[in-house]
Amino acid sequence: MTQTATITIQNANKNLVDAIKSLVKLAPSAHLSIKKTPKDEFYSEENIQHLKELKRLDDEGKLHFVTKTLEELEAMEK
Repeated sequence: MTQTATITIQNANKNLVDAIKSLVKLAPSAHLSIKKTPKDEFYSEENIQHLKELKRLDDEGKLHFVTKTLEELEAMEK
């Protein structure tokens, strides 16, 4: 009986993918399909640096926020 399994690995690097491929090769009848998904840009190095910079500015009191009500936002939309 053939079994199908789906495994999702987030944040896998090349070394991990290579290790998994090596393991699958131990079972000659097994098949491995790897699909690359778009990188989550939130966790990108550039965004992490951007968030750190925003935190630094906020800690120094240089970052200011504006509070708007939903009605004000909707009025700005028009």
